[in-house]
This record gives sequence, structure tokens and C-alpha cells, in this order.
Amino acid sequence: MARGGHETPACDGAARRAAPSATITAMHKRGAIVERSGIYWCSVCKLPVRLNKGDVFPECANMCGRGGWEPVQVEETAPESK
Repeated sequence: MARGGHETPACDGAARRAAPSATITAMHKRGAIVERSGIYWCSVCKLPVRLNKGDVFPECANMCGRGGWEPVQVEETAPESK
């Protein structure tokens, strides 16, 4: 039960499906390697940055320090051909 004695409804994932990048909900820490190119934003101030695969997640330019990077829109990965 949530605060106040009210039950919190179960999440059926509808909110996640509403965003184009909804399948990617991970938070990334600064210093980690970017696995998928795309636009990420600071979890604290929402400053967006464009990062490419292989880049390192930077410190936020606004010096938010305690936040991480959340994907906003990432490129889809194409299946590898053999």
C-alpha cells in the first residue's frame, strides 16, 4: 500500500509505451561507455546531449553531479547480417 492507506495501481506499461524510447529505461553513470548512439538527458536538470556509441558519458555541463544520464531517443540497432 502507498502512503495514506491507498493502494497504488499496478503499472501495465502503458506509460512506458507512450515514449519512442520506452524500451530503454536504464540510467547511465558518468564515465560509462555509451552503448547506443542517441540523445540522453541529465536525470537532475534534463539537459539533453547527443552522444555516439563508444563515447564516455560526461559530467553534466550544469554540474549536477548526483544525477545520471537517461536515454531520450536512441538509434535502433539493426540486426547483424551474416
